[in-house]
Amino acid sequence: MKIYVAMHKKIDLGFKSDLYEPLLVGSYNKKDKDILRDDKGENISSKNENYCELTGVYWIWKNSKEDIVGLCHYRRFLSKRFFSNDSKYYLNESDLKKLFNNGYNIILPRKKLRLKKVKDGLNIAPNSEDMNVVKNSIKKLFPEYIETYNKFMEEKSEYLCNVMIAKKEIFDEYSEWLFKILYDVEENMDKETYIHDSYRKRMFGFISERLLNVWVIYNKDKLNIKEFYLINTQENYKQKLKYYVKQLILKITQNLHKNKQEK
Repeated sequence: MKIYVAMHKKIDLGFKSDLYEPLLVGSYNKKDKDILRDDKGENISSKNENYCELTGVYWIWKNSKEDIVGLCHYRRFLSKRFFSNDSKYYLNESDLKKLFNNGYNIILPRKKLRLKKVKDGLNIAPNSEDMNVVKNSIKKLFPEYIETYNKFMEEKSEYLCNVMIAKKEIFDEYSEWLFKILYDVEENMDKETYIHDSYRKRMFGFISERLLNVWVIYNKDKLNIKEFYLINTQENYKQKLKYYVKQLILKITQNLHKNKQEK
């Protein structure tokens, strides 16, 4: 098993672990040699400007031989504690063995709750026009997913950041589905709408966050999901507390609204 840590430049993780391996993404034009690179083997490293950490996802799909694989970021890790940045709380090999032996086959960050529906929160990247292109690609390639796509657009929570750990066959199945859609979107989306904007340039990384949710919802019957806290090592305790309180209020509000509708 291996969790690959996506990074755009060589960074010391601050802890030692055989489980976590740094992966330099967008390495096709970088000089660092003593680090695992996403331009080795079958790769799309040169797409990193638009695909972000997905060039790492692609590399894992096509090149990793591990039975359990995962992707996190140099500053985002799945943890058993929300208010601590201490690496001793990150998921370790013992945790993963226990989880997968108990039948879980995919590990994801806890969903982020929203005030608005997903469809109402689309603004810069992707915006609603971008997602219409995505929807058309799904209709063409995987029409059985359209109902799920529409359902997700009405949700008020979602998985974010393209962080996951899964059995390799699950990871591969998702990746094959994901990149078929993204390649079709890339062919049909007007590049002039995103290549000149530093934020929108990362379009396909943002789109994939939404697509992961669609794939998970559609395949829920064969997925045994376990969620953990997604911690950002650059956030302090006060920032975490503010986020936690906001999420708690949103959860209470959503539950009250749900109970009101059921009466």
